[in-house]
Amino acid sequence: ANGTIRLWELSHYTVAAEIRVPNELRPHVLVYTGGLILSGWSDGSLRCFDDRSHLEWEIPKAHRGALSAIAVSPRFILSGGDDGALRLWSPSTRAMLAQFSEHRSAIVSVLVDAIEPSFVHSCSRDKSIVTVDLKEERRVVTQKVVEGQFTAMAQSARGERELVSVDHMGVVKMWDCDVVGKPVHSFVTHTERDDEMGREKRVNHISISPA
Repeated sequence: ANGTIRLWELSHYTVAAEIRVPNELRPHVLVYTGGLILSGWSDGSLRCFDDRSHLEWEIPKAHRGALSAIAVSPRFILSGGDDGALRLWSPSTRAMLAQFSEHRSAIVSVLVDAIEPSFVHSCSRDKSIVTVDLKEERRVVTQKVVEGQFTAMAQSARGERELVSVDHMGVVKMWDCDVVGKPVHSFVTHTERDDEMGREKRVNHISISPA
């Protein structure tokens, strides 16, 4: 809430690095990879810090509005923003490699496919999940719902490697790219007791165990 990123050293539970940027900017997303912290900020910039809080590089205004989602592959950095745009960046030159405008609202999650690295997935508040084939440079699958604004997405590491979404209504949905138009499975995360007590249904994040 105060715009600070902290890297914790877990053997002693101490702060190993603390990151802030000027002008009261706030981080919206971060990925820790290879000793580097990739972060998306409220001004739309993509910033990379080392584990000593030093700014290694930045891409100013990578998106209009906040940069809200990041994924990393050996070949590119994938970002999504409040502008609904999906963009690919070179890790070495930071040049933009490609962009796709498939969403009408903010992107909340982006993924590089676990099986086919030329497929990337984006999940948006516009209630759609889009899969783009980077080889063909086009959208190949779109999943949409009528109710339930998506808040996050992950990919299963087992079986058919389904995409798993969560939404503001507390529903978990599993999607197969070969089955378009409806989830292959879904369940709610709240109970009747939660409803009676007026508890918040929204699920903000999801992570899936690899085993």
